[in-house]
Amino acid sequence: MYSETCNTNILNFYRRCVLFFILLIATAAFPQRVFTNDILLKATPVKDQSYSSTCWSFATTSFIESELIRMGKGEYDLSEMFFVWNIYPKKTENYIRWHGKVFLTPGGQPHDVMKTVRTCGLVPQQAYKGKNDNSFGYDHSEMDTTIRKIANQYLAENNPRGFAKLDDTIQLVLKTYLGDPPVNFEIDHKSFTPLSFAKYLGVNPDEYPELTSYTHHPYYTAFVLETPYNWSHDLYYNLPYDDFFKTIDFALSKGFTVLWNGDVSEDEFSFDYGLALVPSKKWNDKSPIEQKNTFLINEKEIIPTPELRQQTFESLDSKVDHVMHIIGTAHDQDGKKYYIVKNSWGLNDRTGGLIYMSEAYLKLKTISIMLNKDGIPSNITNKIQWIR
Repeated sequence: MYSETCNTNILNFYRRCVLFFILLIATAAFPQRVFTNDILLKATPVKDQSYSSTCWSFATTSFIESELIRMGKGEYDLSEMFFVWNIYPKKTENYIRWHGKVFLTPGGQPHDVMKTVRTCGLVPQQAYKGKNDNSFGYDHSEMDTTIRKIANQYLAENNPRGFAKLDDTIQLVLKTYLGDPPVNFEIDHKSFTPLSFAKYLGVNPDEYPELTSYTHHPYYTAFVLETPYNWSHDLYYNLPYDDFFKTIDFALSKGFTVLWNGDVSEDEFSFDYGLALVPSKKWNDKSPIEQKNTFLINEKEIIPTPELRQQTFESLDSKVDHVMHIIGTAHDQDGKKYYIVKNSWGLNDRTGGLIYMSEAYLKLKTISIMLNKDGIPSNITNKIQWIR
């Protein structure tokens, strides 16, 4: 028995060695893609959301920072945690009002940030880092669990004390983990409140609609996008497939960055390689070598259509699980088009925290976008039935 086990272990060792050298040869034969930027708009440095489910805040904050640069206001480092502090009590109250039948998660949507800008303002990072210690990064796992337990206990007790007491409790938790946000602060040698700072910078949330493209609602009208993370039941404007993606290209060509909301659960979304692809051959149908080469060679990709987008949305194959910031376009050595997307998972990848998203991936896996109204072509803007 010992001899048989030894022989098996030796055989497995040699198999692993052979597989390693095959992958090494494959990597040498097919070097990483070389990208040439076609459009690269100004953006602030990549940040790391770390162990917090706050991509919605990081990406939207990055988007606002690029908007400030575009508007000639200068480069600012804004506080992502200021939005987390202000949104969590509202999400918790919503959870109670719906008797616990909706999501209460740390996730959110871009409009959560814009609503906070409207009602609470903006804060620079230097005035509010959003943590009570000097540890690296953010870890909200304990805070998220605590808030959910409080909300579920409130429901279980049929608490008669009202939402005021609940808000006080939630804010005490937020204070413990994030610290109190500032009432006043100084920047640019001036004194501000969060609201006066937003007014000083000229950020108008009403200028930033969210757009999507699905066939189950009339085009050019607004509807409540059916995703659990749209906890506030906000409206998204529905565009035909071609108009939707023309808008993204038009905006980038005119100097407007675009906030991206979509699905990154695919195996072909690789943070390590900084790539997002939708090859025609499914991941589970590939050998280990073919899986490795997915990120090294150009394969034929799926050809998205409005029908396929709808199918993947309804089957939940495409879902909302990440928000990122599109800041440009590029092409590789074969002339294939990609969108340059600023992520919020730090810099420990091959592309400095960026994702090069293929055109096919963008067209299939994008759920919605947010952008400045002026970044929408006028012939499309005029067709949208805007809600005043």
